[in-house]
Formats: sequence, C-alpha cells, structure tokens
Amino acid sequence: MVVFQALTRTQWQGSARIAIATLITGAMVFRWAAGSTVDIWYALYGVARSNLANEELSIRVGRERLWGTAFGGVLAALLLLIGNPWLWVGLAYLLVELLGAHLGLSRGTRTNAMVAAVMVLMVPNNSAEGFNYVLYRTLWHGLGLGIGMAVEHLFWPSNAKQRLIQSEQRLMAFLKDLFLNPNPSADAAKSRQLVQLYRGVRELQTTQTPARAHGSLDHAVAHGAALLRQSNASPGPLERHCQQLDREALGEHLAQLEAKPQP
Repeated sequence: MVVFQALTRTQWQGSARIAIATLITGAMVFRWAAGSTVDIWYALYGVARSNLANEELSIRVGRERLWGTAFGGVLAALLLLIGNPWLWVGLAYLLVELLGAHLGLSRGTRTNAMVAAVMVLMVPNNSAEGFNYVLYRTLWHGLGLGIGMAVEHLFWPSNAKQRLIQSEQRLMAFLKDLFLNPNPSADAAKSRQLVQLYRGVRELQTTQTPARAHGSLDHAVAHGAALLRQSNASPGPLERHCQQLDREALGEHLAQLEAKPQP
C-alpha cells in the first residue's frame, strides 16, 4: 500500500518558487528563441539548479554549472579546430582533469566541464556550432539560474540564520525520538536520515551564522549514531551496557542544548 505524506510548508514554498521561475523563464525563452526546445531545456535546467536545499548550496552548484560549462565547452571547441571531434573525447577528459585540478576547480565544476566537452564533441549539431554552442548554452543556463535565484529572494525569503535554526530543530527532533525510543530501529534508512540531517546543519554552520552549542550537538549526534549501530549487535550484557551509556550521554547533551537559548 502506497502512503502519501503531506508536503511541508517549506516544500510547498519551494515548489511554488520553481513554478513561478519556470513560467517567467519559459516565456522569455520562447520570446527570444522562437520556442527552441534545446534552449528552453538549458534555461529550465538552470531554474531547477537554483532552488536546492538552501541558498548557499544553490549558489555553489549554479557557479559550478556555469564555470564548468564554459571551461569544458571552450576546451572542446579548441580541440575541434585540430580535426575530427571523435578523436579528442579521451583527450578532452584528460585535459579537463589536469587543467581543472591545476586551476583549483572543484569536483562539481570539472564534472560539468566533462559533460559540456562531450556534448560539444559527440553531438554533430553542437560540433558544427562550436563556440556559439558554448556561448548560448552558458547564457541560457545563466538566465535560468538568475531568474530562479531572484524568485527565491522575492518569494518567502529566509536568511541563513533562520535556515540553520530550522535544520537544528529537525535534527534535535530526530535525536529526541531516538532517545525516547528504548529499542531504536537501526535500519539503513534511519541511519541515512541522521547523516542527512547532520550534514544539512553542518553545511549551514558558518562564522556569520553561528549555531548554538556546536560541541553539544556534535556529541549528541555521535551518541545517536552509536545507538543505531549498537542496536544491530546481539543484545548481550556488554552491548546493553554500552547502549545505556550512550542513551544517558545523549540525554545529557539534549538537556544542555534545550537549556541554552538560540542566538
């Protein structure tokens, strides 16, 4: 039986932002590009990448997309000047890795560069356009990213501090449930959920938006993870004793977190 869960307020707002940005972007592309399906795909992909879990992640991924597309596309277009594009695919991969690492480009930027290089070298229509394809693809991506981020700022904006507090609250609720449950289910999904919640908090923890009691929260997560691991073991005397110690430590850190006001 399939169980459908109601969307949260944040999910509804994110969906509405994407819908608004999609309508605006689609109208602009159809007006300028006479309804080209390729152009609208690149622009709408930019919209999708501009509305991720948080604003910081959207900016980072969008920047990687633009820099990677321009870097890999220009590199592939230069290789086209030498000869048959099919001969240079492997060399393009190698150059993207070597030059990208030398220039200090991130893994995401280099991945996008490889995709752009392959699209230029292995699709005949793109190869025929060469540098024009790279320019148009980068511009349409940039248009979608720009509109998506503008809509994100205009509709239901939330600052980094608010998102951090909300992420910490979700993580705290998960840890409280783990503390109150005497026999936590240690399935892989629950372990992944803990990792994702903790990763979301850590991504938002910056010097500009200090989180509350980072040390206590980190220790609480460590003891929560230990509880999940130990519930997979045979319930011998030593395992039960370790579970009890971790549960007590988790409860102490949760009490410290609740006693300290949020910044």
